[in-house]
Amino acid sequence: MKIYEIIFFGDSPKKIPFICEIKNEAECERFQQGISYKNEEDIEIKIIQQGLKDNFLKNTQKLLLVDKKVKKVMGEKGMEDIEYVPVKIEKEEYYIMNILKMIYGSLNIEKSIVLRYPDDFPNEIVRGEIGCIWKTVLFQDKIQGHIFRIAEFPSDIFVDEYLKNLIEKNGFTGIDFHAVELS
Repeated sequence: MKIYEIIFFGDSPKKIPFICEIKNEAECERFQQGISYKNEEDIEIKIIQQGLKDNFLKNTQKLLLVDKKVKKVMGEKGMEDIEYVPVKIEKEEYYIMNILKMIYGSLNIEKSIVLRYPDDFPNEIVRGEIGCIWKTVLFQDKIQGHIFRIAEFPSDIFVDEYLKNLIEKNGFTGIDFHAVELS
């Protein structure tokens, strides 16, 4: 079994990639937590940089913003635990791939290299919480599904080798993959 972390700002075949973000930070956090989106209001997208669009749009919030081609392929393969939330970007239809699968207790803290917020950090809410993971090591026996988040650091998204190969086979652009260690 091989597991990969999705890397959002790797190399792009596009010389000047299109970059955007969700305007409402609270909505963004819901997606990063894998919470189902039941709001009927349109999600506003702010354009950060004009450029050529990848299949997975570059964005500043580590969200999977995908075009119709990606949604179609994922749907044909029956990918579970994904909710597609439609958004309009420059009058084109895109989707936020909301990853609903959250795995608890999967990060091997002893073998991973994590950076925690210090106890005197100005924002009391995040004191002692993980702020960054330099090296991710996951417990292999906790892994389930083709795509998932980990509860210890839910903004990171992981895929298995099947899904990585599916994305690469279809030539989808905009994300890269980094193999993570399993224990």
